[in-house]
Amino acid sequence: MLFSMIIQSVIKRNDLMVLSETLYFLTTHLTFVCKLANLEYHKKLLLDIEDMLKTTRFQKTLSLDLIEKTGMNEKIRKFNLVAKTFRIVCVWCVVLYVLVPYFDPGKSKTLPTPGWFPFNWTDKYYYGTYFFEVAGISITAHMDSSIDILSWLLVTIASFQCDILKENLKNIYYNYDKEHDIRETFKDCIRHHEEIIKFTTKVEQSFSQGILLQFLCSALVICFTGFLMLVVPVLTFQFANTIMYFCCMMIQLGMYCWYGHEIMTTSDEIGQYFYLANWYDSSLTLRKDFAIFLERAKRPITLTAGGFVVLSLNTFTRILRSSYSYFAVLKHLYNNKTFFLTIELNLIVYNVFFQDARHDLSKLSETLLYFMTHVTYMCKLANFGYHRSKMLHIEDLLTRSRFYGFASNELKQVTQKVASTKMVGTTFRLLCVVCVFAWGMVPYIDHTKAQALPLPGWLPYNTTKYYYPTFVFQMVALSITACINSTIDILTWMLITIASAQFDILKEKLKSIDYRHELVTIEFEFKACVKHHKEIVNFVHKIEHTFSKGIFLQFFASVIVICFTGFSIMIVPLFSMQFGYLLFYFLCMMTQVGMYCWYGHDVMTTSNEIGQYFHMSNWYESDLRARRDLAIFLERIKRPVTLTAGGFITLSLTTLTRILRSSYSYFAVLQHLYKNS
Repeated sequence: MLFSMIIQSVIKRNDLMVLSETLYFLTTHLTFVCKLANLEYHKKLLLDIEDMLKTTRFQKTLSLDLIEKTGMNEKIRKFNLVAKTFRIVCVWCVVLYVLVPYFDPGKSKTLPTPGWFPFNWTDKYYYGTYFFEVAGISITAHMDSSIDILSWLLVTIASFQCDILKENLKNIYYNYDKEHDIRETFKDCIRHHEEIIKFTTKVEQSFSQGILLQFLCSALVICFTGFLMLVVPVLTFQFANTIMYFCCMMIQLGMYCWYGHEIMTTSDEIGQYFYLANWYDSSLTLRKDFAIFLERAKRPITLTAGGFVVLSLNTFTRILRSSYSYFAVLKHLYNNKTFFLTIELNLIVYNVFFQDARHDLSKLSETLLYFMTHVTYMCKLANFGYHRSKMLHIEDLLTRSRFYGFASNELKQVTQKVASTKMVGTTFRLLCVVCVFAWGMVPYIDHTKAQALPLPGWLPYNTTKYYYPTFVFQMVALSITACINSTIDILTWMLITIASAQFDILKEKLKSIDYRHELVTIEFEFKACVKHHKEIVNFVHKIEHTFSKGIFLQFFASVIVICFTGFSIMIVPLFSMQFGYLLFYFLCMMTQVGMYCWYGHDVMTTSNEIGQYFHMSNWYESDLRARRDLAIFLERIKRPVTLTAGGFITLSLTTLTRILRSSYSYFAVLQHLYKNS
């Protein structure tokens, strides 16, 4: 099949559409053959990996408490879901390619994959050639997906082991009376860490070259499939299987980067979990061991493709960016007037809700911005409901003694920050109220919108006959959506503000320690500060686990909504009611995404200043024993506490500028398309 595709690509080199279809099949099959050859070459390493998995350290029976704390069952469930989904998508790809010659009128008497054969296959040998290609596609899909799932599984096992190691380090109880036992336990953790590194290294050596080829080819395959979706007729079998193939390639590429990113972030947290133990109660000899171990733990475990391309979500975005660059070149060469938005219309918008708007760019942009807002709200609400038990944990953390009972000057810091967040929340609520009120008033004030509903959409009855009940229904739904959505946002901002205020209090406490006092007094005050820092870090992690996915969806939707809102503002009349409510809606969205980034940036900068405030104390007057404790603590606070959206987008002002830059890029494309139309 490879040889026939190579000949076909040479013969059809002047037909860009046929060449694109041939090349993405050729690239996929060539990548599979190389991955299979690489796996066969490294089969001894796979046997070594199997032996490592049978060792006592990897086979140790885990307690139910440890399984619950590490979320192992949940991770296994998610991995099984991903693997099954990928298998199902692969099966559907094969099925659709097999059925194309029978159900697509434009593809009668054709083969599932393009290729050249040294005989006339259209008559006498059609079914023989057809079944040969079907068998080849099926075997390729099954074996290729098996190699991918095996790679993801081994990386997931390494991630599990890092989670177990983190909990073991965190649960070590340091006590002077049991120093020998503690030392042995700590050594066991170090050996466990070494085994995980060795295991990950062997996994990388076994699959690294294959993954590199997969990455190189994925950029081309995603480009070619995207181009075919642009030029193939929409309501055809070929369009459907191209979409399915595109999804398959995105899952294949995305999961390599996702699981590589997961092992990197999980191993990067090992040092943080060590600090959550009561290490400050250990002996001086043990602390020397800690310092050496922490130096190694500073460097996260990374998996690479070919030894130089790190498997991470940043790499995933770079590959997609490269694919889009190649796609732009192909589009330019094809010189078709159809624009890329048609793909999104057919994939997302081609349903009964948008049938009236899909040919009108202004109506489509207005419909999409409301659609994205409501979908994001539903996802955030579902995420909040799913993590409601974690909200109870956050409430329990706030009731602990370290989070209240402050001195008057400390209480003033908390109240000032909370008051400023309340003011921002009130302003945001007022913007939401004005938006809802403006939506309701548009049909009555704006004459161009007479007898119009607040929200665009299709309904299965005559809306003019039941106008007022429908109007009231939409206004009630809008009001509830705005109220609950803004409440989730303000709650998140308030919790982040509390964490930031706690860091401010901790900074002042570290600054006020007098190291001329007796050693017992200094140790008591310093340990209280370390425990306070642990509590704040734990509190921030709980906030992130509860709201991270919702914030990620908010960021993703905000790029699109800000773009479409800005575009709608540009094309509506200036002195119209519609212009007014779109302007308020734009301000509302900017406030929503801006405050997430602002408060996330505030926590990051506040926690980053802890070391500076410590150096403002008279630490130089402490004795040697105290300074060793200080050195370990300072190693921890070198890394600021950050909040992320989805586990990889840091909440910061830099992220805000990236979101606005992306929105402007899409806005410029829409503006160009609108002017051309």
